[in-house]
Amino acid sequence: MEVNHSPQSGSSSITCDTNYHSVVLSDTTSTTRNNGTNKFQYLLELLLPRCIPTPSSSCVPSCTTLAFWCIGILNNTPYVIMLAAAKSISEGGTALVFIASILPGLFLKLTAPYWFDRVSYHTRMAAASILMASSFLLVGIFSHVPVQNGEDELEDDGINNQQQQQQHGDNQFSMSIAMQLLGVALASLQGSLGEASMLALAGKVDSIRSSSSSTEDFSHEKSNNVSITAFSSGTGIAGMLGFAYVVLFTRVLGISLSNSLTIATVTFPLAFYLVYLKNLRDYSTLPSPVQDQCELVDHHHEHEHEHE
Repeated sequence: MEVNHSPQSGSSSITCDTNYHSVVLSDTTSTTRNNGTNKFQYLLELLLPRCIPTPSSSCVPSCTTLAFWCIGILNNTPYVIMLAAAKSISEGGTALVFIASILPGLFLKLTAPYWFDRVSYHTRMAAASILMASSFLLVGIFSHVPVQNGEDELEDDGINNQQQQQQHGDNQFSMSIAMQLLGVALASLQGSLGEASMLALAGKVDSIRSSSSSTEDFSHEKSNNVSITAFSSGTGIAGMLGFAYVVLFTRVLGISLSNSLTIATVTFPLAFYLVYLKNLRDYSTLPSPVQDQCELVDHHHEHEHEHE
């Protein structure tokens, strides 16, 4: 890791070294560190250091691998939480929860090849964060809706009033189930959108890593798919963490499902978006080595045609 100090501007930066896979931090002046308005930003940079790749060096810091692992966990955990809470969402109709958690994501993956190239990585990840927060919010709010069952004191009309209360309670219960299933469907869309986007970006980063090590010895060949491996490992761990989250909050700590999902509404989407924004966003703007080679071949062919 190499630290450069500029005496003129007072700025310091940690540059990325391909030999040590150092972390790259944005330039931060010593005066702004003492400024109260920038303390939070400086603390955020320390907790989530920003990996900035450079096309010339094809540097892939080690924190990039950790970022893919973390975002794999955060991307799939909401989906697992919805499955773990399936019985609480629709008791006696858990099949509806499983259908709502599969079909929307399947539809998105089937249509992705037709529109993914028109939407940037940043837009997709921002949309995934919003979908994640919305899914937690819908299930959390409507799992706490009280339902009247018609057992209150009867008025003068007796049976008619009881029937009206029962019908109102059934309608309210149906609306609660429908909104919770909508929340599960949004979680399915979020998981599929984030997974498809991050797998594509991980492949791009691995191609950059491969191109940077192609001129070196062959000892790096086994690590060329490390970003995809890290993301896949994170999605696998999410299967355990999702169920552990529900068990910890609802059974061990005794917190209701509604309050547990309210906590998740704030933490998971924010962490998901920040990990991408601070560590992975810059890779989405870099051309892949394959794209560079194709452009080089096209330029060569055009040059040959000009000579002919």
